[in-house]
Amino acid sequence: MKVLHLADGPRNIRAERAALVAKKEGINTHFIAGNVTEDLIKKSIFKKKHFINLTPKNHLLMDLKDFEKSLSEFIEEVNPDIIHSHNIFMGKIAKKTGLPYLYDDHELWSQKIKCFKRTGLRAQLGITYQRFFHPRWEKELANNTSVLVPSNGILNFYETQYKTNNVYYFPNMPVLEEVNKIKLKKQRTDSLITAAIGVSTKSTSKHRKIDGFVDLWKTNNDIGKILIIGQDDLKSSGNVISTGRVSHNKCYEESSIGHLGIIPFKPYKKYHIFSGANKAYLYIHAGLGLITPYTQVEFKPVIKEIGMGYQFKDYTDLVEYLRKNKDQLMNTNRDKIISIARKKFVLDNFSNNLKMAYEKAVEING
Repeated sequence: MKVLHLADGPRNIRAERAALVAKKEGINTHFIAGNVTEDLIKKSIFKKKHFINLTPKNHLLMDLKDFEKSLSEFIEEVNPDIIHSHNIFMGKIAKKTGLPYLYDDHELWSQKIKCFKRTGLRAQLGITYQRFFHPRWEKELANNTSVLVPSNGILNFYETQYKTNNVYYFPNMPVLEEVNKIKLKKQRTDSLITAAIGVSTKSTSKHRKIDGFVDLWKTNNDIGKILIIGQDDLKSSGNVISTGRVSHNKCYEESSIGHLGIIPFKPYKKYHIFSGANKAYLYIHAGLGLITPYTQVEFKPVIKEIGMGYQFKDYTDLVEYLRKNKDQLMNTNRDKIISIARKKFVLDNFSNNLKMAYEKAVEING
C-alpha cells in the first residue's frame, strides 16, 4: 500500500510518526505533500516530498485552483493507494480527489475553533466562517471515511455526536525509534525543576491561558525553578531558566535535567476534555513526572501509571502541591518512569489501529 500524507506545515510530527508505525505493519511506501519543509524525527521518512504553498484562503477551501493542480500532478506521479489527510481542510481536499482517504483529526477543529479570539475584521470573518463550516465538514468526513483521533475525548465525541464506529484511537505518543535516541542530561539535585515546553505567554486562546504562570516562580522561592523550553522572547532570570528555541529531539534532552513536566494552561472544561498533547508523553519519556490541569482527563491514567504527578485546580493549588511535595519530587526514580513510558506509552502499541483505519478507508472509498 502506498500512502500519500497530505499535511499542513512547516512540520508535521504526527505524519512522520504514522509513516514509521505503518512500516511496522508492512506499509513501506510513503509520500508527503503540502507546505511541510522540515523533518523532526529523522530524515528520509518519506520517499518523495512535494511542497505546495498554502494561502489563508486555501484554509477556507477558497482559491484552490493552483493547489489542486499541483496536488493532482503529484498524485499522478506517485500513484498512491490512499491519502492520509492531516487537517480538516486537507480532508475535504482529499475527498475531492476520488481516491480512498482517511481523516486524521489532530485537534477536533469543530470545538477548538471556538477557543480562538482574533482582532481585525478579516481575521474575525475568517473565524466566523470556520465556526460555521468546521462542524459541517467534520460531520461529512466522519460519515464518509475512517477517522484517526489522538484522545479518548475526541473518540467519544465522534461516536456520540456523529454516530460512527469508524473512528480509531491513535494517540500523540512518540515511537520507540524516536525515544530510543534520547540523550539524557544529569538530573539537577540542587533544586526542584519543573519543565514547561512550548509555552507562549502571549496566547489569548481560551484553552491556553497562562497569565501569571511564570510569576509563580518569581514570587515563591520555595517551589524550586521553572525551566521554559522553546520561548525565544524569555530570558533566564532568578528562578526562571529559559533555553530559547530548541529542536524537537533536544526537548527531551533539555527537560531531562528536571523532575516534573507541566502543561500549565488554566483549567478549561469546554475543550481540555479533548486534549491529547504530545508534550505530556515527551515529559515522561525524559523521565519526568507529569502535571496538568484537572480538565485534561486524558492524562489522569498516565499520571497514575507512572506514579508521579498531579492535576491542579488552579495556580494556588499548584503552588501548594509543589511546596508540600518538593523533597519527595526531587527523589523519585527517573529510570522507573522511563521504563514504564517505553512499555506503555509508545505509538508502536497502536499500529494495528492505524492498519485497520487504512483498511476501512479503502473499504468505504475504494
